[in-house]
Amino acid sequence: MAAPRSTFTPDVALDSLLEASDEAVLVFDEALVCRRAGRRVAALLGFEPRSVLGLGRAELLGRLAAQAPEGSFARRHAPRSRARPGARGD
Repeated sequence: MAAPRSTFTPDVALDSLLEASDEAVLVFDEALVCRRAGRRVAALLGFEPRSVLGLGRAELLGRLAAQAPEGSFARRHAPRSRARPGARGD
């Protein structure tokens, strides 16, 4: 007789951890694209969790820095965009 199949998949486990966490958890894939966001992202970082899905890490950190107070750690350490060679500064 075969053992019953578990419905507790890694995705279910991750979703459970994100829901239970009191931290603002963001999960990125190998390409540094946000694939999951915990419920506390809104309260602690000011983003709706669904609004950050699909964003690259640099873009998301740039948005976070842009809304941070002037002189804050986030502003001082924000990723800076680099001008491409030959790009116009309009």
